[in-house]
Amino acid sequence: MDEKILEKYYLAKQKMHDLEELLEYYKEIIEEHLDKEGIDHIKTPYFTVHRRNMTIERMSKKNCPQEIWNDYCSVSTSRPLFVTKNGIKQRSRKAKSN
Repeated sequence: MDEKILEKYYLAKQKMHDLEELLEYYKEIIEEHLDKEGIDHIKTPYFTVHRRNMTIERMSKKNCPQEIWNDYCSVSTSRPLFVTKNGIKQRSRKAKSN
């Protein structure tokens, strides 16, 4: 395997992680403003923001009778790829948020 490809992938994942944190930071600022003003809609000359309440219903296997789970559960398979840099401890999202 080409070491350069692995390095580029690793660095891209790190940048993506940093950008996700930055997006979350800006989202929190916007939501704080909406909460402070008691509104769910903002329109500026260049942007429009809408905030909605959404409800998602889920079912947990431990809270469901086995026969119902077996009849109605959906199974999806994925193949995640994890590239880590040798000798470097990975950042933990949970550890950073505490």
